[in-house]
Amino acid sequence: MRLLTGHHLLLVTARRALGLVCGHVVWGVGDTKLVRLADTVDRRGTKADEQRLKRLLQWVDLATGFFWSDTYNLTETLQTNALSPLSGERHPGHLVYCPGDFESAFAWNAHLSRALRVALGTETASRWIAPLCHGYFAQTRASMSGREVTMTVLARRSRHHAGTRFNRRGVNVRGRVANEVETEQIVDAGDAQLTWYEPRVSSATQLRGSVPLFWSQDTSALNARPTIVVRGHDVTHSATAAHFSLVRQRYCDPAVCLSLIRSQERRPRESALRGELAAALHYVNGALPADRERIACVHWDFERQMKGSVSADGDDFHGDGDGDGDESEGFGAAARPVRGCARSRRRRRLVQGRGLRAGHRPGSGSDPWLFSTAPSRVTPLDDSKRLALTCQSGVLRSHCVDCLDRTNVAQFAWGLAALGCQLERLGVIDGDAVGPDSSVAAALMSVYRSMGDVL
Repeated sequence: MRLLTGHHLLLVTARRALGLVCGHVVWGVGDTKLVRLADTVDRRGTKADEQRLKRLLQWVDLATGFFWSDTYNLTETLQTNALSPLSGERHPGHLVYCPGDFESAFAWNAHLSRALRVALGTETASRWIAPLCHGYFAQTRASMSGREVTMTVLARRSRHHAGTRFNRRGVNVRGRVANEVETEQIVDAGDAQLTWYEPRVSSATQLRGSVPLFWSQDTSALNARPTIVVRGHDVTHSATAAHFSLVRQRYCDPAVCLSLIRSQERRPRESALRGELAAALHYVNGALPADRERIACVHWDFERQMKGSVSADGDDFHGDGDGDGDESEGFGAAARPVRGCARSRRRRRLVQGRGLRAGHRPGSGSDPWLFSTAPSRVTPLDDSKRLALTCQSGVLRSHCVDCLDRTNVAQFAWGLAALGCQLERLGVIDGDAVGPDSSVAAALMSVYRSMGDVL
């Protein structure tokens, strides 16, 4: 990076192991060092000014919330990594990362490393630079039915439209929203004692982000709940449409919004966002092609429901639906060795897997739970080592005003329901329900609680 009087290189000088994803080590930043490389030709300030900038830079604690992997692409979900081509077209010379991976919304060192990557070239840069993710990574082991499983929760914070609370709200003109975090829940039931890695893993991904409208709040030291101001100059809702276009590019259809904002208030505040969002989605859905799935929105007044009795496993998550869907649907991806025919089982309301087999297109009307067979990343010893894949199509997108406490509770409820389906799909349990009072549910709740504190 270039400061006022010189060029500098920010190096990670220490690392700590956070856990494993499919046998790949995930590292957290332990310590960093800013190394001066050379003076600039045209100086833009004094050394005293540069020292002040260095002190500001040192206040950014890279040891908190930043992580990477040398052998696994953490900017993508497990499903994307598993289905990505293994040929040299994407990764020349079997490189883990290609240049496009650094342009991901979840690669926080993309801008600072761009000049160095260009100077070094793709192959050399891949040995020295890896995309750095920011968010949360936690891993815990649990025992169920005599089987050991590893549960991983990985939250990737988007670098676009990022900022602190109250200073970043809503959506920008490019469709990027504030406080956008992709949360991936990975369950690994593979046998760690084997000399090779046998994939028995399931991934379920959900999304959180600010309400995709142009809105803001004027901060005040005297007002703990600043007034919400909705700016209605985007009459065609192009920014909202651009946001859901980005969601579709990454997750495919359908997109289901879970809105947790208040519906009834003495003085309209949050409820203004609810009405504007409904109007925006109505307009955006009306402009979609006939063969595209409409964006569904479930309005669920979290605080009003919490005053009553709501089951901890999320069975009462329902509400008024906008768009073509009227209930919250869940999604998941799973992979395990083929052991006979896959049996159809009842899915919970909250997690009604919308799977895609290879070659399937959204809206084609075929059975979404047909399984396709694809080769695994490991060398198969026999035909039984081939994988039966169920792929996630679409995403559940949750939001409240701050995308913090209410959203985190809702994401845990969805994650717990998804966990039952993941364990069932991997053959760990019979049935797709995990009791809210079980030790596994308590362990998952602890992880999500810690994630909420970090985010």
